[in-house]
Amino acid sequence: MITPNENLRRARLGKHWSVAAASREVGVSTNTFNRWERGVQIPQMATLDQLCVAFAMSADDLGFGYVLQPQKKSSELEIVLEEHVEGERSTYDQRIAGTCAQPVKVERHPLVINSLIKRSAMPPLQSLDRELNRDEAVSRRKVIATLIGMPAAAFGTSQGALLHAEEILTLCATHIPLCWQLYFEGGLVDVERVLPDYIDQLSLLVEQPSANQQRAAGLLSQAYQLASLLATQHQDYGRASACARQGLYYGKQAEDPSLQVASSIREALVSFYLKRARPCYYAYQRALQLVPQTSPLLQGRVYVGLAEVYSQLRQEEEAWSFLDLARETFPLRAEDDPNFAYTHFTGHSVSTFEGRMHLNLQQPVQAWQAFARIDQLLSREVAPNRLELTVHQAMTAFALGELEQTCDLLEIAVPMAQALNSQLRLDESYAVYERMLAKWSQEPVVRDLEGLFCTIADPG
Repeated sequence: MITPNENLRRARLGKHWSVAAASREVGVSTNTFNRWERGVQIPQMATLDQLCVAFAMSADDLGFGYVLQPQKKSSELEIVLEEHVEGERSTYDQRIAGTCAQPVKVERHPLVINSLIKRSAMPPLQSLDRELNRDEAVSRRKVIATLIGMPAAAFGTSQGALLHAEEILTLCATHIPLCWQLYFEGGLVDVERVLPDYIDQLSLLVEQPSANQQRAAGLLSQAYQLASLLATQHQDYGRASACARQGLYYGKQAEDPSLQVASSIREALVSFYLKRARPCYYAYQRALQLVPQTSPLLQGRVYVGLAEVYSQLRQEEEAWSFLDLARETFPLRAEDDPNFAYTHFTGHSVSTFEGRMHLNLQQPVQAWQAFARIDQLLSREVAPNRLELTVHQAMTAFALGELEQTCDLLEIAVPMAQALNSQLRLDESYAVYERMLAKWSQEPVVRDLEGLFCTIADPG
């Protein structure tokens, strides 16, 4: 059975190289590199060294660690193994003996040695750092999920009646920003489980005339805006729009222009995903009326949203004008803005909307450049922002006519969308796939993508 080399494909994608570009970097033909990725051919030792140098990665990282099957170790390798793998040498020899039919001379090359250390269960520090960072991200999500779940559990029992309004508000004021944080770190399921409890408690407080009423309304607006985002991921646009309107209503109750602007932005996004440019435009125009009363973060986000919608309407001059305004206005450190906790708008938002603007204007080269600026800044963890970017890159790669690059990006996006339970991004990915079928129906790599979508319900 032929197994595609996913490590090599991901490494190439990480460099933003097409197969042709990667082939040039390594010094082999496009067909040869393509066969490596498909798993139907392995590189010769000399070519493997060229590959490792071109990618600045070890053979193991590139999925070719098994090619190195040494029995006779060089003196340099012996020192490394004695220092780092003492006590495991017999296990190491057994592994090598089981995979080597003939003795193979090991080249004295740092990449080769590094690869062998990894085979002996001693990964290099760089790999350890990546694993630790990944474990830390997972642990962080678990901690936040536990924290936001505790008050929600108390709300659902008789103990909830024992909490004073001020105590409930304090809990909500602390944990609703954590819900936003968890959403953007990939914990959508955890947020969906507890958010209704916070909404119920805050709704009760808003209905009771008191000194806490306005504060409760402000927190409730934030919660409904997050609920709108969650509904959008499931393509439940009716609920998403209703939640955005509730966010606007309670933002008015709180007499907070910033909450009203943020809610209008959420409503504009619903229209955007429904491909309704005019309602999207009107929502941004409502927000624009209140922009002078808000912070630079919200001002910049409204401007860049208008830039995107004007590009949809093919009004290029207005689109560029608002994009320039967004660049001038958006704060350098978005996280310091008082409205960041319930929006998580960042400088990435400007590049994201700029990329979409270029796609609308049929300028895929500029779109790719805009998305590339974000790529190096976003975490590689499974999260909504990373997923959104990957789908946008797939759309752009298709517009550029990059067949293999589009396939690569879809193969990353679809599993990520499934992990995040995002029907929105699944359907966007499927739309790209359908366009690929129409353009490249005879290409084997396109037909191979069918299995990627076999578990997705028919969008129609």
